[in-house]
Amino acid sequence: MGPSPETASRPAKPGNGVQGMHEGYSGLYFVSSTGGKGLPLELFLGVMRQVRYGSETALIRASHVCPGWRKAIVECADLWSDLDKVSIGSARDLERLRVFATRSKGFLRRFEVLFEPGSFEPDPASALLALKEVYREISERDGARQLVQLRVDFRDLQRLGEPEMILNCLVHTIHFVELAAVRLKSLRMDTHVERFPSGATVLNALPKLEELTITSRPFVSGDVRLPDFFQQIVSADTIGAHAVRLTKLTLVGVSLPDSAFPECPSLRSVKFYDVQCCNLLGMLSKAAETLETLWLFEVEADPANRYLPPAPDGVAQKDVPGALELPRLVDLRLAGGSTPSFWAPPNPTTSDFVVRAPAASKVSLGWQFPFDIDDDDNDDEAWIPPAKSPTAEALATLFRNTPTLTKLNLTSCGITAPTLMRALAFVPSSLTTLCLGGTSATTDDCLDRLHMLVPNLKYLDVFGPTDASGEPSLAALARFAHRLKQRRSLTSWVGAFHLTLIAREPAEGREMASELRNQVRAILLTLSPAQVSHVPSRLSVNPPPNAPSFAEIEQELIALTAPPAKPLLSVNGVANGQAAAAAADGQPATPSRPAGTQQVFDDACKLAQRWIQEREDELAVQFCRQTLGVDLCWGNGCDDWCYDSHSQHPGYSEWHAVAGRDEDEAA
Repeated sequence: MGPSPETASRPAKPGNGVQGMHEGYSGLYFVSSTGGKGLPLELFLGVMRQVRYGSETALIRASHVCPGWRKAIVECADLWSDLDKVSIGSARDLERLRVFATRSKGFLRRFEVLFEPGSFEPDPASALLALKEVYREISERDGARQLVQLRVDFRDLQRLGEPEMILNCLVHTIHFVELAAVRLKSLRMDTHVERFPSGATVLNALPKLEELTITSRPFVSGDVRLPDFFQQIVSADTIGAHAVRLTKLTLVGVSLPDSAFPECPSLRSVKFYDVQCCNLLGMLSKAAETLETLWLFEVEADPANRYLPPAPDGVAQKDVPGALELPRLVDLRLAGGSTPSFWAPPNPTTSDFVVRAPAASKVSLGWQFPFDIDDDDNDDEAWIPPAKSPTAEALATLFRNTPTLTKLNLTSCGITAPTLMRALAFVPSSLTTLCLGGTSATTDDCLDRLHMLVPNLKYLDVFGPTDASGEPSLAALARFAHRLKQRRSLTSWVGAFHLTLIAREPAEGREMASELRNQVRAILLTLSPAQVSHVPSRLSVNPPPNAPSFAEIEQELIALTAPPAKPLLSVNGVANGQAAAAAADGQPATPSRPAGTQQVFDDACKLAQRWIQEREDELAVQFCRQTLGVDLCWGNGCDDWCYDSHSQHPGYSEWHAVAGRDEDEAA
């Protein structure tokens, strides 16, 4: 874009250093990339795109630097293609909408609408009129034909207490989509309504739709349904011709009563949270060949055999459904006690069915963070309970049906140690990550056998969301690391071993082992030698690899009460002579200590046990810190799992790298 005739003939400002050039930054003007002096227009617009990516306000300020900059910025339509967070009810945002719609010149790509409920409290019905005006401005000034992403947030309208008005807002949004935004690829509607418009025709009107997200979390529990959302949009003979490009489907707090679904040949991601999907097996069957990500959090379903063909003549009841093959499934997460199990044997009264996922690498049955929460004032739970506890047979079926499994999350799952140990006999050799925090399977006995069952483990998380007594000791973790490294030393290259351990940090304020040793010595001196000799028999040791043996500990305790060694010769030579004379008479050189009370003896045993345990913990940490290839990390406190600091937990990146707000934006 070259200079206009009027700006080209304008005299240069005095002292600008360049004569005969129109006004611009430092007196330079925009030229084409083929030649001439000045800044190439293409380069300038590339910089402005980066400015727009960082801040809309910065772009508007740049458009007021000078006439040359303003003309270049205003006439570049793609700089005005994204319109975020247009607040309905704000006069300033309405003017902003008009400016963007005019400057985009039919190339508006991204549009986000939300409401300011305070603007409509005197007259709630005016909210619908304001929304209509927004859609009319977009349609008339821009056309919305190039719109590819639309998000409407109606959640704040719930405060107005007008459910019919909110429903009408949804209806007009759907009409706007059907009539104007026909090239839409991503649609998200967030509401707090208790019902949706009946007979929604979104999929029928949007043949290019790739991502569909609908959330509804009503303040008062109700029948939140999407009435026959898939089934009634088209006739039965053309149902397979729609939803062809749909790749991501995310539903929160709604119901799918459909018994039949359209073919979804491109669907790769399904994420349901607090959803009632009556025919879950039927829906997943429609995307079985392409599904890669499946998250089901608190999902209710009817018995799977209810939707099977009628039983043949002479058969009393229908058969149970066969195994569902999901050949491309990679990421599978199940949470919530109502979610069906994918590995329990099905029967006519349950919604469980068996899934085979030969390509699955990540499976989670533990607690999860909701993927739809992205508001600071959201009062929902910060995490979802784990899936129902699997039996040993179901867990073994999981291992058989996922032969490439690498990461398994069982955090806070109600699985017992015997169940886990029995099932791990079938675990695939590809498993490298295991999260067991908050389960009763994190005991020292389990860890002492785990190195034989999972020999290729590289990441072990035993830190639970609460301070559970079943967590293993640090000594057991050190023994596990030592045994696993010895087992793999014959098959791994030198320096190739790597193991990350996530555990609970010892409580602050604990006494050091050296301090406890002094206290033990002081109390042992109040006991007789016979009592001291019985103290080791009351101890329970749990030694890490670098700890002394029990015999060494016994000798160490006895040595604590021995008097300090005397010099061979005294100054006057008298003391040694007296000691020798006493020894010759069969008398001890030092008077024997009297016996202490039983209470003092018991206290000495307890204090010695604390000393031994504290020293074992310190030695275990020292072993892990000094062993090449072993990383010992501390998890956060129990409260941190429920708030923002949960992301600081070392295991967060393994399972929740895109959880919460990040996952919502990624979707």
